Amino acid sequence: MSSAARQEKHKIGVLLMSQGKHLKALEVLTNAYNDHGSYILLLGDLIACHYVLGQNLESSYYLNKYENELQTIEGLLSSQVLAKALVFLGKMQEEHALLDQAFKSYSKAVDSQSNLWTNSQLLRFQAVYGIHKNLEKLYTFCTEVYPLNDNEYFEAEHARLLAELHLFGIEKAFVHLKNLLSNAKIQPADQRLLYFDFLEFVLQKKDSNLSDLKDLLIKLNLTELDPYEACLEKILMDSEYKLNPVELNRLSQTVSLLSTFRLSRLANYQNTNPTTDISVKNKKLLLMQWRSPVAKNPLSIQLCLSTGRFSFGEKVHFVKPFSLNMIILKTFTEIKSIDTEEFIKNVIEKHELNEYTYDTVKKAVSRVNLLIFELVGKEKAFKLNQHNLTLNHQIQISVKTGHG
Repeated sequence: MSSAARQEKHKIGVLLMSQGKHLKALEVLTNAYNDHGSYILLLGDLIACHYVLGQNLESSYYLNKYENELQTIEGLLSSQVLAKALVFLGKMQEEHALLDQAFKSYSKAVDSQSNLWTNSQLLRFQAVYGIHKNLEKLYTFCTEVYPLNDNEYFEAEHARLLAELHLFGIEKAFVHLKNLLSNAKIQPADQRLLYFDFLEFVLQKKDSNLSDLKDLLIKLNLTELDPYEACLEKILMDSEYKLNPVELNRLSQTVSLLSTFRLSRLANYQNTNPTTDISVKNKKLLLMQWRSPVAKNPLSIQLCLSTGRFSFGEKVHFVKPFSLNMIILKTFTEIKSIDTEEFIKNVIEKHELNEYTYDTVKKAVSRVNLLIFELVGKEKAFKLNQHNLTLNHQIQISVKTGHG
């Protein structure tokens, strides 16, 4: 491994990301990872780059590696560096709707280094998801500590605003919102974040007076709304618009996992009986990981051999019909385990088991595992070692006839 070469490629990748050239940056960062090995900062930028490009599957893959790497080295890091790494981990876990894990990461960051920045992250998270434990204590801390810079100022004000909705009520918090939105320090993108986080909370309260928020939205004249914000705007402005299951499914194709979760939660308050059952009273349920549940019965994934369609419910991937990925999947439509040497000799064109063929199969298994993770939320469905290739007993691959 060449540390200097890896750092140089990483530096170039970060520069490209800062220029908005995320596809090119991803190519450089991936080469650095494949050619020179992993380290925590590189993994973090791979996560972020894939996420910005909307590649949740790949971003989740590197997020798991980041968490494992951090657990390995955390004893070697200073409290300040560890806190920053934990906040980044928490933010990305939150974006992937792994809320239980995110809560633990933010809490651990505060334990590592209790300052305005770490406490603001935890306060905001607890306010958004209605976790009242120590909320007043966190709020007091974030009120009494002076921010070191504009970024800390915004993070603290954002968190305090959302906490005030719980602690003091909508009317008093609305005064704070208007003051923040008239503050020249607050950038347009941050104005949108403040307004729509506030709006989401108010929309969850039945019989709320929305007229002031409507007037404020018209006055702000916010532009370049993302699909999630545009949806909240439509709910506010159109009393007939409802988040029914069909609409939720449509929106889920254009928004992040976290936004899907939050819209589903909002739909529950609208009493439209969405497919996700999220209880208003049971706050703990809001910390459940937003993944497909692990079923007691096998999860049956459909595989069409002629088209390569690989599907679970409405989620679909396509596998090249004559690829090694397809060979693995087809082999395991009838079995749960096979001897590694037998698989390589009899299935892969009678090759011998050696370092090259084993590595080839290992890479294919990793690709297939990513596909299955994206479909059903089950990690490492296939496990490979020098002796056996096995499929998790909770996964069933079924051949679908016809053309998919």
